[in-house]
Amino acid sequence: MATLMYVDNYKGSDNLPVNINLEFENIPCELIAIEIRNKLGLKVPQINGNITQYTISQKGEILSEKPYVIQTLGTFGHDHEHLAQPNYETVKGKIQRKEGCRLKGRFLLDAVPGNFIFSSKGYAPTIERLRREGLDRINLEHTIKELSFGPRINKFTIFGFGIDAYQLMHTLQNRKYKNEKTIMWHLYYLKIVPTKFRYFHENKNDYYQYTANHFSENTYGRLPEINFNYDLSPITVEYKYTKMHFSTFLINVFAILGGVFTVAGIIDAIIHKSVLMILRKAQMNKLA
Repeated sequence: MATLMYVDNYKGSDNLPVNINLEFENIPCELIAIEIRNKLGLKVPQINGNITQYTISQKGEILSEKPYVIQTLGTFGHDHEHLAQPNYETVKGKIQRKEGCRLKGRFLLDAVPGNFIFSSKGYAPTIERLRREGLDRINLEHTIKELSFGPRINKFTIFGFGIDAYQLMHTLQNRKYKNEKTIMWHLYYLKIVPTKFRYFHENKNDYYQYTANHFSENTYGRLPEINFNYDLSPITVEYKYTKMHFSTFLINVFAILGGVFTVAGIIDAIIHKSVLMILRKAQMNKLA
C-alpha cells in the first residue's frame, strides 16, 4: 500500500456534507438554532439539510422524535427578531423534567472555510423569561456521538487500509463535555483533509479526514454556544493499493530464496564445526 499527498486539481462539489449526532443534556431542542458563516463572517441565509430531533431523558432514553426545523439566525438586527419563539409552556415543562435534546442527520456547507454554530442566542426572550422563574439550568453540555464529513463510511468498507484512517475520519466521535458549573462557550477548530481510497485500478472514493482542537471559556452572561470553525486543506491524501510488476515479483522471490539459502548455509556451517569439535575432543578423551 502506498500513501500519496498532492494538490488535487479536481474541483469536486461546491457542497460539503456534514453528518452529525450531537446530544445536549441540559437544553431542549426548541432552544437550539444552527448558524453558518463563511470566512468573511457573512451568514448563510438558507441551510439545506435533513435533521431529526429527539427528546431524551436524564438516562439518555429517547422519549419522542420529530423532524428538526432548521432555523437560521438573522443577518441584521437582533437574532431573536428573526426567529419564532417556541411554546413557552412546552419548553418550561421539558426543563422541569430535566429532558435534553439529540440532533441527528445531515446538512450541507459551502466548500469554503467558515463556521457552523449551535446556539441558543436567538431565543434570548424565552431564556430570560425562564431565568426569571429560576429555571436557569441551561447550558450546552454535550456529547459528540458523531461528526464526520462527506459520505458516511463503515470501517469494513476501507478494510485493509488500517484503523487509523477510519479514526481520523471520526476524530471527535464520543467526545464528551459534561458537568459544567457555568455556562460555557465551546470552540472547535477543524482542519478537514480530502482523502481518497483506491484499490488497484478501481475508481477513487472521496472522503474526508480531519483534525480537531478544542477551546472553552466562561460566557460571562452571554448565552451558550458551540462553534465549529473549519478549514479545508488544499492537500489531498490518497491511500492506494497497487499491483506489483511481474519482474519485481521475481526479483523479490529470488531475493527471499537467496536469503534463505544464505541463512541455511550459515546454520549448516555452525552445526558442522560444532560436530567436528565434539568428535575431536572425543578422540582425545577430553569429553566430560
